[in-house]
Amino acid sequence: MGSITKHYTFFSKTAGLEIRLGFIEKEGIKTGKVFLRSFSLEPGSKDKQISVMLTSEEAFSFTLFARKVLKEKKNQKVIVHKSKNGSGEYTTGVSLDYWERNGRNGFGITVQRYSQGVNVNTPVSLTKAGFYFLVEILKRWSVDACFTIAE
Repeated sequence: MGSITKHYTFFSKTAGLEIRLGFIEKEGIKTGKVFLRSFSLEPGSKDKQISVMLTSEEAFSFTLFARKVLKEKKNQKVIVHKSKNGSGEYTTGVSLDYWERNGRNGFGITVQRYSQGVNVNTPVSLTKAGFYFLVEILKRWSVDACFTIAE
């Protein structure tokens, strides 16, 4: 029997956000991580998915920023990762959003990737309850991902 994977996906009209508890393995050492993957639901947009890997501390600090957004109703830039791969350097950012339009309001999360002048932006709109649920999942999984196993 395989191991149980924890994951949950939030959906808005045009995009989704998957949260997954997992690990990375390097040289026989497994380290817990929380993964965020945002993706567009528009046809032909497979190249618009963005994955971000969070340490336990980053996932927990995410919840602190989210509480601030809930209290102050102001947007917050939460995480910025700068990385290099074979095709160059790129920056990934995660923002928590509060919005008001036409007498309605809500919350969201936006994941962006900047690479060589290309900006991929995937916002996912959430209800207040959905935003609270996102915060609760990240809070719990930040502790669950706090492990290192040497084999």
